[in-house]
Amino acid sequence: MQRKTAKKRKFPLGKLAACLFTCILIAIYLPLYNQLGVHSLNMGFLSLTEDGVYENAAGKITVQDGTLTFDNGLSPLTVTEEDGFYTVTQQDEILYSGRMPAENDDRRILEDGTIVTPSESESGYPLLLSRIIALSQGQSETRGNQQQMTIGMAALIIWIVDVLFPNFFYRVDFRSIGGRGAPSATYRKIQKVLRIILPLWALAFLAMSLL
Repeated sequence: MQRKTAKKRKFPLGKLAACLFTCILIAIYLPLYNQLGVHSLNMGFLSLTEDGVYENAAGKITVQDGTLTFDNGLSPLTVTEEDGFYTVTQQDEILYSGRMPAENDDRRILEDGTIVTPSESESGYPLLLSRIIALSQGQSETRGNQQQMTIGMAALIIWIVDVLFPNFFYRVDFRSIGGRGAPSATYRKIQKVLRIILPLWALAFLAMSLL
């Protein structure tokens, strides 16, 4: 009596390519997203290259013992802290004294020491007041923007699930209850278009989250 040999199912090449693309993208993206540094106003993201040194092609900021030194000719700023109150001085002149500014009350320091809202001037120190204080205390931030990362990752997850399980979203859609047993031709056409749009959308938002 001969036994019937079961046919081995081959993993479709398109699904394999989608999995590899997703894995490579995440492997490249996550280290960049979690890169330590500081966001500036006009110099982009300055990476923490060594202890107390933040730099990119546009310039460098060095932090040592609460003093921030800038390589573009701006005077150093020194920050001291006592019981949650911070004092920012420029050449022994007090520019600011108070608690860490809230996001909606953040300000910028001009070259002459004047403190203004960020929208009032394009010139001056490249960091907001809150980031100057944070850096002086040894507090870095990650490069990535969480809101844009969330949108990009959501689009990527929807895309990879749809590629691996083509009928998944059709089956979980409550509107298909009592309807046809299989997706229509129109559904499949829309699905093909979304499979092109979603990864591009994901790439765009993930890229923007790193700017």
